[in-house]
Amino acid sequence: CNPTIGTNFSDFVNITAQLTQSGFSNKILTITAGQYPPANMNFENINFVNIQAFRLNVDTSYASAGIDQIKTIRASWNSAGLEDQKLVLGVEFGGIAEVVTSDNIRADIVNQQLHVTNGAKFTFNSEPIPDQCKNATYGYLTWTNLNLSSSSCTTNLIPSSPWLYDFLNNSKLPYLYQQYSSKFYFVVFYENYQSLNAKIDFVNSNNLAGIAIADITKDSNDLQLTNFILGTPPQPTLYNGTISNNTSPSAPTSSTPRSSSNNTGAIVGGVIGSIAFVAIVAVAGFMLYKKRRYNVRGTGGTTKAVGTVEAMFDYVGKEASDLSFRAGDKIEVLERGDGPNDWWVGRLYDRVGEFPGE
Repeated sequence: CNPTIGTNFSDFVNITAQLTQSGFSNKILTITAGQYPPANMNFENINFVNIQAFRLNVDTSYASAGIDQIKTIRASWNSAGLEDQKLVLGVEFGGIAEVVTSDNIRADIVNQQLHVTNGAKFTFNSEPIPDQCKNATYGYLTWTNLNLSSSSCTTNLIPSSPWLYDFLNNSKLPYLYQQYSSKFYFVVFYENYQSLNAKIDFVNSNNLAGIAIADITKDSNDLQLTNFILGTPPQPTLYNGTISNNTSPSAPTSSTPRSSSNNTGAIVGGVIGSIAFVAIVAVAGFMLYKKRRYNVRGTGGTTKAVGTVEAMFDYVGKEASDLSFRAGDKIEVLERGDGPNDWWVGRLYDRVGEFPGE
């Protein structure tokens, strides 16, 4: 609930001091904290400080923890004596949905002038979260509820009022908004490949320890999030203008309807492949990751192509330059490679990127 600097964390400081003096010299000690550092904290024997400051939009006028807020948080911890090499940024793949009032919703979001509506109730299902502020105007939506398409949410429970997508440039955060009545809106800030890449770039450029995934318990039934973290999603193959998972071009599959149980998790996928595992710390189940840059695949020898191709299964890119898509999407082909290993360039929902070719 946005505590001010100087809040009494004496018990937390004392138990941390006891741990650092109890033979933990050969152990990794990580503490999890919020956006403000406790007073009188000694960070000498603490390996990592995991900053869980991703719900900053609750009962405020500004967005969730974007780059602008992270800069302020980092400066606060630096002033308390924490080196950048020990600072870890916590992230959530879900988002906090709030009910706000606005005469110009997009302008109010850009200018950080949201007005939370006290006492409003949600008319769609959301995941309850502990409400430390006793504020009934927000709910938590998990990553499986959100879709990185340009216009919708995968579980849009108000069909007559669809979600709209936009990106907040100063915070480097995507958001969805939906009109509830004449001046009431639902607004959700969350993480996608753009926001996560911005955070990872910030980590790398400032020599921070990494980023932390806060919670993997709200995974899909087929463990899509876990599989993205531990492995690599299958690569699609393009045959005769149609994307397929087949190993043989003589036996293409037909397009199949999308279902929530087979959702590949576009919120997660575009970045997980560009993050390399750093360490696992046995504190509150948090996992640390740092970014690993991949060389952009070449598209040498490309020629202009005309027409579109239809995706027959979901694909989530592993780099910011990749074009993610869903089964059934119509991709406009801008450039096509001649070689069997070349990647194509396409456009989908005003996004341009590379995707696997022949």
